Amino acid sequence: MILEVEQLHKSFASGSGETLSVLSNVSFVLERGTSCALVGPSGSGKTTLLGLCAGLDVPTSGAVRFEGRNLAQLSDDERALLRRSRMGFVFQNFQLVPNLSAIDNVALPLELAGVSHRDAAKRADSILDRVGLATRRGHYPAQLSGGEQQRVALARAVIHGPAILFADEPTGNLDAANSERITDLLFELNSELSTALVLVTHNPELAQKTQRVIKLKGGLLVP
Repeated sequence: MILEVEQLHKSFASGSGETLSVLSNVSFVLERGTSCALVGPSGSGKTTLLGLCAGLDVPTSGAVRFEGRNLAQLSDDERALLRRSRMGFVFQNFQLVPNLSAIDNVALPLELAGVSHRDAAKRADSILDRVGLATRRGHYPAQLSGGEQQRVALARAVIHGPAILFADEPTGNLDAANSERITDLLFELNSELSTALVLVTHNPELAQKTQRVIKLKGGLLVP
């Protein structure tokens, strides 16, 4: 088991002093190497749930266990190290570093982990080739199309061999052709690397490609 979510609750204090419940009594488990989609209308708690699963926030009550470790019991630094070493992230707006080339963007997680520039660049070259961008290694984000930027972001997310990949609307800013290409790459890498995949998406076709669909409405799990 890679991820266990147990009776998760998350609430916030509103501006009027009232308590706003965003998630309530959410429980599920995810096995290693499998995939799931978090779906539901806007405001249903999908992104909040993804953030809790990644240790970007802590629950009001309940627990998120990643590889058996309760994330809320770790310090901020410990959670940050866990994200850097064991998790990968892909976002709707790519979040590439604009003044770094494609290869340097992809190599960045390894260099932050202490890998030499030469070795990190060699691995980045291999991953860029895997996602079809070997000839674009020296280009900067502004010189790449949206689909190419997302492929760079995906390469960066998996270069360190994460145990789990979180993808928040990974095809949301892409046209149909690029959406299909990114979708194919997500599931190919999920299989090749045995990396668990958690998707937040409004796209029902993308959701149905996962092994499990988790539906949220008003912060609650629904059938």
